[in-house]
Amino acid sequence: MENINETDIPARGLQRSRGLARILNRETAVSDMLQFLTELDPKPWAKTPLDFVPVSIERETRISAESAQGSADLVLQSASGQTAAIEVKLNHSLSDEQVCLYDSWSLQADAKIFLASLDPHSELPRQGWVPLYLDELFDHWGKSDVVLARELSIQIQEILQHRRNIVDSLFMDVASLEEAKCFADIGNVDVMKMVVRRLRQELSADFDSVSATVTLGGGNSIIQTWNRVPSTNLFFIVEARFASNRAVLRFGLEGGLDADSGLEVWRAAQSIESDLRADRLAEFAANSGMAVFEDAFIAKGPGRPKHKGSWEDALFKWQTGGSFSEHFGGLNPGFWRDRAYRLQALGEIKLTNANGLTLSNMIRGTHQYLQNIWAHREKN
Repeated sequence: MENINETDIPARGLQRSRGLARILNRETAVSDMLQFLTELDPKPWAKTPLDFVPVSIERETRISAESAQGSADLVLQSASGQTAAIEVKLNHSLSDEQVCLYDSWSLQADAKIFLASLDPHSELPRQGWVPLYLDELFDHWGKSDVVLARELSIQIQEILQHRRNIVDSLFMDVASLEEAKCFADIGNVDVMKMVVRRLRQELSADFDSVSATVTLGGGNSIIQTWNRVPSTNLFFIVEARFASNRAVLRFGLEGGLDADSGLEVWRAAQSIESDLRADRLAEFAANSGMAVFEDAFIAKGPGRPKHKGSWEDALFKWQTGGSFSEHFGGLNPGFWRDRAYRLQALGEIKLTNANGLTLSNMIRGTHQYLQNIWAHREKN
């Protein structure tokens, strides 16, 4: 899933829009476009939730409140002194630090704060923030009296609305709706980041914790879900990880970061070792009538690497001190792992048959499976 391909550009004006579409992959470029359009014609802002005509619009303005400081993507002011800040998001999510800074600054400056993205409701802070859909925002310049502003905004709005429509189409029933799309139709990593944020919104009520993030370094999208394992300090974890032309569903157990927690995770995983397998998950789904797994999940045997060395001995040695790498080099616990705190099996997600709707059901079904095998372990 590399840069934009032809599937991510509206058919109308395909050739003229390709370069502009690449530019619009960057949040800074989107902010620059908003500043440029405002300098050409500020009047359309009066018809947006901003509700005033700015006389100034500044990019990357330093803001501070109490002991915190940072920058706002856009700060606008009216002739009467009204102030507003806009944070533009495409590829990233709002951090807790950003929210706290904006919240404190807005109270101090008596300013409105807006989150502008293609999916602002998926990460809108609970209070004080106003959502702005970027495609709708640029559309306000579509009737500008300034020809350059009008023509540029029309092309930008087409591109951004197309991306938003793609995300919507990924949460439709692939089997029954012609406009529904599957993951194989997506050729843009930034769209996938929007998809996992939408998944977080869809799944947040079902689990103790849900995260939409990206891999360190690679920037590939991940959706992760956790539920606490009864009477332990552990969590069941089910996650989907997306890479170029491939996605996997990983499931298993997670604990804390230290050696004691690593030992607890290891012993718990060993106690369900015979069932913590991709092929067993597929069998459970088939017996439970979860047709989505048959269509969209590929189990290649257990979905786990081969065991190598003594993982438990290494955990005991780690308890006496030293770094993780000192004790675990060349070892494998027989599970896919993140250091010693997360042990999992995995199966592949069939990109041609899966979308956001089917994946959310697969994640729920996999949690059901983990709870089922844990309950069976407790009985025995």
